[in-house]
Amino acid sequence: VTEWTLKTIKEKYADDISLAVSHTTLSMDDSGQKISYYVPCTKKGEELARTFILGGVGYDIWCVPWERLEQFASLKEYNITCLADAELLYARTEEDRKRFQALRENLADNLKDPALMRSLALEAYAQAKSLYFELIFAQNGDVKMGTGYVLDYLARAVAFTNHTYFKHAQTAQLEEFTRMPLVPEGFAELYLEIIREKEDAKQKEKCHRLIC
Repeated sequence: VTEWTLKTIKEKYADDISLAVSHTTLSMDDSGQKISYYVPCTKKGEELARTFILGGVGYDIWCVPWERLEQFASLKEYNITCLADAELLYARTEEDRKRFQALRENLADNLKDPALMRSLALEAYAQAKSLYFELIFAQNGDVKMGTGYVLDYLARAVAFTNHTYFKHAQTAQLEEFTRMPLVPEGFAELYLEIIREKEDAKQKEKCHRLIC
C-alpha cells in the first residue's frame, strides 16, 4: 500500500502533494515505516485520501493540510504524536521538507515552555470540568461517553503538566502515566476505577473525585 501510494503521488500528484508521512504510534502494527497521511498543496491533492479494506485489513490514507500540522505544532490539535513522532516518506521539494522539520522543532520548543504548558494544562482541566457539568445531567450511554471525555481531558492536563503528550491511543494512557513524574496521588488508580464502574451514579461521583 505504501509503495502504491508513493508511486501514485509521484506519477499523478507531483504538483499537488507536498509530503507523504509515516506515523505508527497510533497503529496496531508499528513495525516499520508505512504511509499514514499526506499533506496536499492543491485542491486536487485532497482527492487521494481514501479508506479501504485489502486482504481483510483496513487502511486509512488521510489528508492533513498544512494548517492542521501547524495546530499540532502549537499543541492545540489532538494526537500531537502525529507530528511529533512522524517520519517523512516523501517531500515534493526541499522547501516542503524544511517547513515540516521547522514545525517539528517548533513543537519541541513549545513542550519546553513552562508558561505555555501550564496554560494548556489549565485549558484541558477547565474543559474537563465543563464536560463534567454536562455529565451530571446525562443518562444511560451518555454517561459512559461523557465519562470518557472527562477522563481524557484530565489525562491531557496531567500530560501537559509533565511537558509531554500521549504517544499512543487512550487505551495506553495508564501505562504512559507510569513514566510521568508529576501525577496526582491516586490519579491512575481512580482513573481505572471509573472505567470499570458499572453504575452511572457512582461513575459520576468518582469523576468528581478525580477532578478534585
